[in-house]
Amino acid sequence: AFVAHVRYAEQKRDMPETLVVKPSTVPTALGELAMTQYLEREGLAPFSVDGLVVDGAPEGAAAQDRSRVALLLSRYQPEVVGFDSLAWHDVALYATEAATALAALHRVAVAHGDGYLRNVVRVSGQPARMIDFEHVVSFSDVVDQADGGDEVAQRHIADMMSRDLC
Repeated sequence: AFVAHVRYAEQKRDMPETLVVKPSTVPTALGELAMTQYLEREGLAPFSVDGLVVDGAPEGAAAQDRSRVALLLSRYQPEVVGFDSLAWHDVALYATEAATALAALHRVAVAHGDGYLRNVVRVSGQPARMIDFEHVVSFSDVVDQADGGDEVAQRHIADMMSRDLC
């Protein structure tokens, strides 16, 4: 991904907005877009995807021309601070918030799949949130079985959640 700092003439804040452009494959981008929209509705995403640009040849093109690239365009609030940019002693202070951000996803039956500090951000006045949803997997289809005592479903959920503890 690359980041562009955008300043609009009519913007009233002193800070420019941060626009993140993330290249990806088309299927991965569509999955990340859908999961980001879902998590945004749940109040768990600190940003929204403002656009999806697909470039490349259509499906009927010759094999060598089928490379298609999708660009997800996300706009972050200026107050967003990534955990990977904090000093180590500050990260230690906010470790509980990072764990809480993962737990919030788990409560809505979602495993992040890439639970590194680079994927945790803080927005001033709000709890920490996870970002980068390209590896997210829902386990909502087995929650009822797990709640009913199905050990296979319970192990499946435990496996998915344990991948978040990198």
